[in-house]
Amino acid sequence: MKNKKNLKFEKKQLMFLGIIIVAILLIASVAVIMMSNNDGNGDGSNNGAGNGDGTNGNGDGSSGDGDGDGDNSNGGSQLTGNWIDLSGNIEGNPYNPYFTDVHAIGDEVWLTSITNDIHYSANGGATFTTQSVGTSTYSIFMKSRTEGYVTAGTGRVYGTTDGSTWNVLGGTLLNPINSISFPLNGDGHICGNNGWVGTVDSTGITGTEQLAVSTLFSISCPTTSDEAWVCGASDVCMHYSGSSWKHIVLGGGSQSSVYFVPNTTEGWVVGDGGLIFHSNSGTSFSPQTNPDTLVVTLNDVFSIDGQQAWIVGDGGRILHTTDGGTNWVMEAEGMTTESFQAVFFTSPTNGYAVGTNKLLLKYVGE
Repeated sequence: MKNKKNLKFEKKQLMFLGIIIVAILLIASVAVIMMSNNDGNGDGSNNGAGNGDGTNGNGDGSSGDGDGDGDNSNGGSQLTGNWIDLSGNIEGNPYNPYFTDVHAIGDEVWLTSITNDIHYSANGGATFTTQSVGTSTYSIFMKSRTEGYVTAGTGRVYGTTDGSTWNVLGGTLLNPINSISFPLNGDGHICGNNGWVGTVDSTGITGTEQLAVSTLFSISCPTTSDEAWVCGASDVCMHYSGSSWKHIVLGGGSQSSVYFVPNTTEGWVVGDGGLIFHSNSGTSFSPQTNPDTLVVTLNDVFSIDGQQAWIVGDGGRILHTTDGGTNWVMEAEGMTTESFQAVFFTSPTNGYAVGTNKLLLKYVGE
């Protein structure tokens, strides 16, 4: 028969053993719960099941399902695809070209530069040949695979009727021409230094007018020859409605680029300080939020349909929206520190961004 001391000791042992068993069961339960709430490979704290570090989604972003190269840090969504660097496909001899503009039709691509040549690719940027112009070219608009126009630092417009041979056209703006745009039908418009604008047809420059003393950087003709938007230095943004130009105050300094989607009233103006202005009425603009905290100058904007749009700028910046600018996300981060000067897309899955030091990136979607 066990004495009382042994009974008390055995009771204590049993109680201690019971506590240990309960603790083990609790630890195991917690481990199971934690494993069930973190079944993906990401670092996300809200059940992120993807491979990124998002805190509330399945991709790289902290608030969305971004599948592209950007970090999607301010919501929205991105296309499924990648930006690839094609700069190595451009010959840099005797020096690297500084690309000023890009236009594409299907797999055909034309790049203007300040190094006196147009770089042309017939296969989506895989290989390039040069088309000689003999002077710096600033802007290009291809109306078809064979008919196109480029503007020059000499104040002249050059045209092609075969997509490869360029000839100087009539007329002059007497100042470097920075931008050219055509509506779907009819004559086009140009703009340049010292506030000059002009009209263009297949014969050349047919009329000129000086609007302001500031340099005009960009022009867009979304509907007919009787409508145009122009922007430039010193907060210049003006609208032409067939008879006169009206000044629209945006604020924020110089405006680098204006683009309106053809046959719509949907457009953007971008420029200094990373500012983005949007219009869905064709009469007034509202600011949109830029996710970039470094506040670099934005140099060009392009949109396919008023919902999908891209902006490029200094320091390798590429911004993209799929919802008309409600949310902008950054793409191709870390790929380059060069300055993008122009962007152009032929479809949601095929686009190009060009800039300094023979910078050429291509977007390839799935």
